[in-house]
Amino acid sequence: MHHIAQMLGSCGVTVRLLTPNPENQGSNSNQNVRVVSAWHARFPFPLKLLTLFWKILSSPSPIYVRGLSPVNLAVVLIGRGLGKRIVVGMTSDLSCIRQSGRRANLVASLILRLSSQVIAQTQMQRDLLRDNFGIKAKVFQNIVGVEEYETARKVGFGDRSIDVLWVGSIEPRKGLEKLVSVADLLPNVKFTVIGGQYPGSADYYVDMTKELDRRTNVDMKRFADPRTVPGLMGCSKVLLHTSVPIREGLTKEGLPNVFLEAWASGMAVVSLYVDPDGLLSSGGLGYRPGSVRDAAEIIETLTDDEDQWRTRQEVSYSFVRSRDVDSPQVQHEFRSILTGSPSQVKESMKTDVRP
Repeated sequence: MHHIAQMLGSCGVTVRLLTPNPENQGSNSNQNVRVVSAWHARFPFPLKLLTLFWKILSSPSPIYVRGLSPVNLAVVLIGRGLGKRIVVGMTSDLSCIRQSGRRANLVASLILRLSSQVIAQTQMQRDLLRDNFGIKAKVFQNIVGVEEYETARKVGFGDRSIDVLWVGSIEPRKGLEKLVSVADLLPNVKFTVIGGQYPGSADYYVDMTKELDRRTNVDMKRFADPRTVPGLMGCSKVLLHTSVPIREGLTKEGLPNVFLEAWASGMAVVSLYVDPDGLLSSGGLGYRPGSVRDAAEIIETLTDDEDQWRTRQEVSYSFVRSRDVDSPQVQHEFRSILTGSPSQVKESMKTDVRP
């Protein structure tokens, strides 16, 4: 959302980023982007709802929200009732299929059917939405600020002191135990793990921290300030991604932002399960090994063979440039989806309401 808001602001669009957590939105140097508190945390629920209603009423159209949640359902209901255009972006492959809970399905169905437009991150998400909900979505792949990672990309192979980097929240769905298995097969390869505890996963976090601390070839850095991530990626050769399937062979991912960040940083990507639209296995942007042992063999080669590592770097950088926030084509594509018209773009909009 930070990338989207900054991209729109740089195009001259007035953006209001409405969130219950304004203190967590990072720095903002764009005068066209204003972060607004949705409500005070101590407000009782009726007052929160009333405050949300007023802020949606006073907001220009279109309104963009990400994800399927009860709060975003309230935004859709209020916004559509007020005659505003509501665009919802998907955040996970799992959100594109029907769930086991009746309440979750009802929330998802109402948001998807009442929204003016649904945005899928990948073609697979688009197909899942069509097959499960009868929704016709448009595909808009995630974006990244390539310039933020320019220094990282220029770091040479021999100057990268971290062989393998893992980045993510530490929870069961991220499959960090798979990294432990790979690390055990490669005792001479240096691994670094960046990740904080995910709410509700305290036991998993403690167990994985103990496992990682036992291994001399793994450096557990825990949570890192997002501003330090580009520097760490510039020190790393390979990104290992281990998110595991949760339901019907799908993970909680879509097109992971960390893939884009890694590609922009010049890293090779090895993913055990996630391969959005075949970008890794058939698009030449990385590796989708069939097993932990295969992953270990690929990583061993990439961390030792500069020529093979650099070949993947060149291909992936070409792709990530096509998803750059500074690309006029990307800017026009997103603004056209928001407004619903490729030829008419409004210069004032509010973006993002999140639970």
